[in-house]
This record gives sequence, C-alpha cells and structure tokens, in this order.
Amino acid sequence: MKKSYNKILMSILAVFMPIMSYAHDVEIGEIFYNLDNNSKEATVTYKGSNPDNEDYTRFVVIPSTITHNGTKYSVTGIGACAFNNCLRLRAVAIPNSVKSIGDKAFAKCNGLTSFTIPESVTSIGKKAFYLCTDINSINIPNSVQSIGSHAFFGCSSLTSITIPYSVTCIGDSTFSYCSKLASIKMPHSVTSIGRGAFRSCTSLTTIKFPNSLKHIGEGAFAKCSGLTSIIIPNSVKSIGERAFAHCFGFDSVTIPRSVTSIGNKVFTDCRNLKTVTNLSKIPQKIHVNTFAKYGTLHVAKGCKSAYENAEYWRDFMIIEDVM
Repeated sequence: MKKSYNKILMSILAVFMPIMSYAHDVEIGEIFYNLDNNSKEATVTYKGSNPDNEDYTRFVVIPSTITHNGTKYSVTGIGACAFNNCLRLRAVAIPNSVKSIGDKAFAKCNGLTSFTIPESVTSIGKKAFYLCTDINSINIPNSVQSIGSHAFFGCSSLTSITIPYSVTCIGDSTFSYCSKLASIKMPHSVTSIGRGAFRSCTSLTTIKFPNSLKHIGEGAFAKCSGLTSIIIPNSVKSIGERAFAHCFGFDSVTIPRSVTSIGNKVFTDCRNLKTVTNLSKIPQKIHVNTFAKYGTLHVAKGCKSAYENAEYWRDFMIIEDVM
C-alpha cells in the first residue's frame, strides 16, 4: 500500500515539476540569467517561475559579460518575458554583446519613455514592446533583420519610426494602435506589410511606400482615419481585404497595373473617396463591395462592370477609359 502511495505521489510531482521550475539559473548583481555551459553564453531572464512580475525596478544596466563559479559568460540575449510587466522600470542599458530581444521581453513596461537598441541586435521578438504606452522614441538599428508580430502594438506615445534597411517584412499588427505615430520611413528593402500592421494609427496623414513593396496585408492601414493621401507603387501585386477600410481622409486612389489581386472591402467606409483610377486590368477580380457605402464614386470606364452592381453607391460617374 505504501509503495502504491509513493508511486502516486511521484506521478503527481512529475506533472507539476515543470510548473514549479524556475526560469533563471543564477542571480548576479540583481539580474537573473540562464546559462549555456556549452557556448558560454548568458541570457537575461525573469526571477523564479512567474513571467508576469515586477522584480526589475528603475534603472538596469546589463553587463556584456558575467562570471559564475569561475567561468566567464558573454551576455548575448534578452530572453522571453525577461522584463515583462515591470511597471516601475524606467531605463535599461543594453551592451553591444546582445544579439536578440525575445518575445514579450519588455511587454507592458509602462515606465519606459525611450529605448536604444544596440547595433549588435539582429532580431526583435513577438510583442517585445507590447503596450509600452509611454515610449515616445525608439531606435531600431540597421542590424535588425526581423521584427516580430505585435512588437510595438499599443505603443500609444510613439510619434515616429524608421524601419531599417535590413528588414524585408513588417509583421502582423507590428505597429497597431500606435495612435500618435505620425511618421513612418520605410526602406526599399520592405516587400510585405502584414495583417493589421498599422491598424488604428490615427495620426498618420501620409504614407510613402517603397518601390520594393509587393503585398499590403489584410487591414494593414484600417482605421487610419487621418490619412489624407496614399500612392500605391507600381511594384504592388496584391492588396488584402479591408487594407484601407474606414480611412476617411483621402478622396482619390490609383490602382496600378502591377496589381493582380484586390481583397474584399479594401476601401469600405472611405466616405470621402470620390475617384478611383484602375490601371490594373482586373475588374473581374474586384469584389462589388470593395468600394462601399458612401458618396459618389468616379470609376474608369473599363471597370464599370466591376462596380455597377455595388448597391451601396448612390451614383456612378464614368470618367475616361484609362485601361
């Protein structure tokens, strides 16, 4: 009976041990690390087993190397959730030895107002700065090759951003709900803008797309109500569903010849949109409610068949055939 009880107890412990395990291996200078004894590299992490903590406060200076039990380690990463929800954190100094910033590394750190990423960093993880509502400026160096989805989601004080030349894709919801973001600089390396990448960036007034851009994702600029003009470059091949939905500011748009696919409701509720010039020669692929609900629509003659059944429009004015 006693042996059976011990077996049951061991089984229970086996189930719960992963939950009870600690994220950090060592604490040195009030910073918690995981150690890789093979590579002799260290990654900053969170204390104990709870990634939703406030262990780090005010100012943190991360060293480039640490020594533990006589062995020297190079600090090469800021791990997942390392500073997650550290509401009292004000500033972090990151050494040039760090190569990556992990998922949710600084999520919900509302006390951060500015942030400098060193030239050594090559990747920024998903939700890395998620809901850091007080960050007003951040430097993304040209060393960064990838930026995870939702990385700057809800950074509502961020006013401008420069995408480095090393980045080719802006991920899903990367800058969604950055309501004060008024300026974006996209390099000619960017080929794709992901789903909802700039959704509800209401302070954006103009966007200059690079000539390298091929895909604008679903809802990429939806609810960017401050947009007054957009110029879609000739490189773009596809525009996702609701890509510019609920953008009230601009009154005309030209769909270039390069476009071969247009999603449903791309310009729905663009209530001031009056003129659409379609050079793409794909009227049969445009959904009848791509342009919906408001105003008088002026369309190119060659595209009449694509729009004539769009029941929401009160009137059609056919302009010259530009096909």
